[in-house]
Amino acid sequence: MPLLNGADSLYIGGQAADRAYLGSTLVWERIRLVEKTWSGYGAWTGTYGSDGERRNDSYAYYGYYSSTWGNQRSLVGFDVPNEVKNADSITSIRFKIYNRHHYLNSGGRIYLGTHDYSSRPGTWDGSRVDEQINDYAAPKPGWVDETLGSNFRDAFKAGAKGIALGPGPSNSQSYYGYADDHTQANKPWLKIVYKVWE
Repeated sequence: MPLLNGADSLYIGGQAADRAYLGSTLVWERIRLVEKTWSGYGAWTGTYGSDGERRNDSYAYYGYYSSTWGNQRSLVGFDVPNEVKNADSITSIRFKIYNRHHYLNSGGRIYLGTHDYSSRPGTWDGSRVDEQINDYAAPKPGWVDETLGSNFRDAFKAGAKGIALGPGPSNSQSYYGYADDHTQANKPWLKIVYKVWE
């Protein structure tokens, strides 16, 4: 009988084998931890006022500008495959979005989080959004291009489907701006590197 050498190696006659058969029956197959990469552009975007009602616009707003919409927030959805959620681990996540405007001429900060919506909701439900995980520099204008931290990796491993922008931590206009949504030339973009057993 062939001998197992470790968890993922089988040696037959001193040679490493990928498969072993007993007659015509497959009795062992090598399984490897393989690194994969998924990337994609935003599939949909929704922007919302502080009351949770959706605002019809072609930009993703975040933060407070006036009492009309209050402390705004937006959702960007991606067609993240189920394989990512079922992965052994997620090793990195990179997110890019083009910040079209910020209240401060020198640029300011944008708060990012995650959400688990698979399609654009009519209203913002905070129970489905992990808000304000971290804040990042937001130029006026320019790309926000960030490698996101472990909290984002954990969220996508748990089934997150996209990125949330805002709300700001207060009604200070220093947290207000808007970014291009999925209908613009500079579409939001997400890249996830993960590992699966094959």
